[in-house]
Amino acid sequence: MIQRTTPGMNGVAKHHGHGGAVTVAMMAAIDEIGNFKVRCENQIRGLLSLYEASYIEKEGETVLKEAMDFATEQLKEFMEEGSVPEAGGLRDQVAHALQLPLNWRLERVQHRWFIEAFRGDDTINPLLLEFAKLDFNMI
Repeated sequence: MIQRTTPGMNGVAKHHGHGGAVTVAMMAAIDEIGNFKVRCENQIRGLLSLYEASYIEKEGETVLKEAMDFATEQLKEFMEEGSVPEAGGLRDQVAHALQLPLNWRLERVQHRWFIEAFRGDDTINPLLLEFAKLDFNMI
C-alpha cells in the first residue's frame, strides 16, 4: 500500500522546477485504497515516463519504489503480450528502458541511440533530428 504523505516527492519536484506538480500527478494515479490504478494499459508512453521517473527515488521514499515496481511489472507484461505498438519506435524504447533506465546511462551515448531510434519515426520533426545529428557530430 502506498503512503499518501511523501515529502520526498515534493523535494524531487522542486529540484526539477515543478513545484508540487509531480506529487499531485503521482497521487492522482493512486486509488482510494492506496494502490496504483491500472488505467495505464492504453497509456504506455505515460507508463514508460513513470518508470523512468521512479528511478529518481531516494532511500525511504516508498511511493517511488512502488511506482518503479508497478511500472516495471506492467511494461514487462505488455512486452510479453506483444501489446506495445511498433509505431513511433515505442517497442524499442520500452525494451531499451527495461534493460537500463535512462538516468543510469551515459548521456552522450544515449543521444546516439535516440538519433538512430527516431530516424524512421514520422512524428519526429526532421529539422530537430538533423540538429541532434549535427550536435552529436561536433564532438
